[in-house]
Amino acid sequence: MNEHEIQQFAEAVTKGIFANTQPQKSPEEILLDELCSKHCAAELHSLWRVAQLVRNAGFEIW
Repeated sequence: MNEHEIQQFAEAVTKGIFANTQPQKSPEEILLDELCSKHCAAELHSLWRVAQLVRNAGFEIW
């Protein structure tokens, strides 16, 4: 998702497009759930692991 898509999704949640599902979560929690799905979490963990390996090899990456 790019920044524009994230903004559109956040607006949709805020406007209650998902009201028919009557979520027990706040719009912010719904957005976080969408952005932090298991697939996303796995990708982030993989990136974190690669960054850790690069840093352990002695390279400065941040």
